[in-house]
Amino acid sequence: MSKHFCFVTEIDLDMEAGGGVMTEAKTLAFLRMFGDVEVIHLRSAKYRSRWLALASFGLQVFKSSFKPYQVYLSRGLITSFLLLFSKRFYGKQKKIVHRTIIPFASVEVRYMGYNRLERLIRYFLFHFLDRIVLHNVDAIVVPAVEYVNDLEKFGIKKDKVHVVHLYVEDEFFKQPIKQVESDIFKFCYVSGFHSYHNFFPLIEGFEAASRRLKNVELFLVGNGGMNRREVEKRVREKNLGDRIKFVGKIPHSSVPHFLSQMDVFVSLSRSPAISTSLLEAAAAGKTIISVKKKEDNVLNHYFRDGKEIFMLNSFSPKEIEKAFEWLSTNSELTNSLAVGAKKVAQEYFSKDVTFRQLRELLNQIAVTRLETS
Repeated sequence: MSKHFCFVTEIDLDMEAGGGVMTEAKTLAFLRMFGDVEVIHLRSAKYRSRWLALASFGLQVFKSSFKPYQVYLSRGLITSFLLLFSKRFYGKQKKIVHRTIIPFASVEVRYMGYNRLERLIRYFLFHFLDRIVLHNVDAIVVPAVEYVNDLEKFGIKKDKVHVVHLYVEDEFFKQPIKQVESDIFKFCYVSGFHSYHNFFPLIEGFEAASRRLKNVELFLVGNGGMNRREVEKRVREKNLGDRIKFVGKIPHSSVPHFLSQMDVFVSLSRSPAISTSLLEAAAAGKTIISVKKKEDNVLNHYFRDGKEIFMLNSFSPKEIEKAFEWLSTNSELTNSLAVGAKKVAQEYFSKDVTFRQLRELLNQIAVTRLETS
């Protein structure tokens, strides 16, 4: 049986499950409903050397050009560039679909914690690759409607861009909306300790709020990223160890139950990418605190401030403090935001919605129309 699809990704699927690995695994599971799939992914854990892993990855991509695929689904700017370079060997009849979390990799560079020189080099390299890849692939998949407009301004035709939302598993939707109780009011953060998350304003805002609110706690879930030690040190310095809890890494299957015990989910990311953990919190019926970003209106497209989400105007500790105080003492608003967030997740980020969007994409670009049983 000839393979319909080749799934190529820069994410190492052998690594411990994180946001990127989970997103790829869910997309791959859907794709296998439509036909046979071969997977090529970066094996950085296996080779323990990024250069060796990249060399092996590039060789696999090149060898795949001689196999009878109908569609390549590619995650990563360099990955799509390699596929375009190899396309001369397998003919124009095959399709390359570039999948991306945000439209322009060059934009994301500023949020990744690189030093000034490395950030500058990566920006110009990715800007160069953005122009080549986005204008030459057969289709582009983005997770949000707002990105279609961004790509159109970049000169990409609208019919080339397809929205396939990130989806949330059913178990999150099954969690009942927690009614605000009078004992401990629980805020939480669930993700890695990455450089693009503003932990220090979060801690300062919580510290100030906790001086007047004796019934609040903050739970930080996750291990990944370079900032955990610095965050733990700051918490110790402020003597907040009894109020800020480091939960560590928990299995993804346990996240729905964990969220069901929380009152408010906090997402203070500088990155414009839409957060999977935020969508999971919405599906679980959590009140969500996030920050307005002038350069990014993705969340505003789905979640309205004061209706389905609580938006801060800045990362100011003072504003974070006020949000903690307001939500922990205003149960009517907190419950209303939780109900609204769950409705948004049900409308846009369920498995049924994503499955339909992926099916429409594949039917449009495949050589032969795909049918599922």
